[in-house]
Amino acid sequence: MPLEIGLIVGGYLKMELKDYVEKIEIVGSVRRKKAEIGDVEVLFIPKYDNIIPEGEFFETNTNLADLFLQEKLETWMLHKRLDIKGAQRWGEKLKLAEFGIDKIPLDLFACTQETWICNYVMRTGGKESNTQIAMAAQKKGWEWRSTGIGFIDAETKEIAFIPKTERELFEAVGLPYLPPEERK
Repeated sequence: MPLEIGLIVGGYLKMELKDYVEKIEIVGSVRRKKAEIGDVEVLFIPKYDNIIPEGEFFETNTNLADLFLQEKLETWMLHKRLDIKGAQRWGEKLKLAEFGIDKIPLDLFACTQETWICNYVMRTGGKESNTQIAMAAQKKGWEWRSTGIGFIDAETKEIAFIPKTERELFEAVGLPYLPPEERK
């Protein structure tokens, strides 16, 4: 589908989810501004609040983004989607969905503030860029925890470096920073 569809769907989801998340961004091929995209990917950090579930007596720390998305499954907005192996993926960190009546493929990724930068870079991609980061980290004796907090020492398994920005992540492994549009 054309990039414009991804921008519209992603923008709509950012607007709809803004009260239920700490942070939210469109990632993947939409962020890389590819002319043609296969799906819309959204990364977010959910907000939590203490809620007393219906029929219960005690508060539960509730993921507000999950609650909102679950409610939207009962409307025209969202439908669960199967992965390429035919399995349903609707978990804590990954939700595969179809958006709207046109059934636009949608991947929703949740993470934490601590894991935001690595997730943001990895979910933006592309595959070649992510491979270059992982290989450059290996040359330094590190492993890239792409959905974790950063890089760990491959031998000691201790934290080697926690990037605070995308640019820091690239530079930590000796790669020049590339804006999303230049990543492959």
